[in-house]
Amino acid sequence: MGIRRVAAKVDTGAYSNAIHVSYARLETAASGEEVLCFLPLSEAFKAFTGQEIRTKNFTKKKVRSSTGVASLRFKVSCEMLLGGEKIPVDFTLTDRSEMRFPVLIGRKALHKRFLVDVAATYLLSTKHKP
Repeated sequence: MGIRRVAAKVDTGAYSNAIHVSYARLETAASGEEVLCFLPLSEAFKAFTGQEIRTKNFTKKKVRSSTGVASLRFKVSCEMLLGGEKIPVDFTLTDRSEMRFPVLIGRKALHKRFLVDVAATYLLSTKHKP
């Protein structure tokens, strides 16, 4: 998605990954195909690029929040660089503006790749603050 150095929360209780989007909408291309247009992050987050992303490669996924509320979200696939390793991942698009971290990394992306040290923070950052 062209996003670099974004603060993320690792949540081993969450199955999938999520990224904050300012908006996500469907448009119809000249060919008649649906195109998903979305703006990842927002001005509130340092990694914000202001670059709208348009893709035909998306699906919809039913996601249940930690409070038990189910919602239908758009899901996009991309690569994530984490700890020097490129990982193919899926992100659901959601409003995380009220959250401290714009990106949530769930256990599916971590499985058989990383060991989570719950006592440590900001292990991949040169700065201590997100």
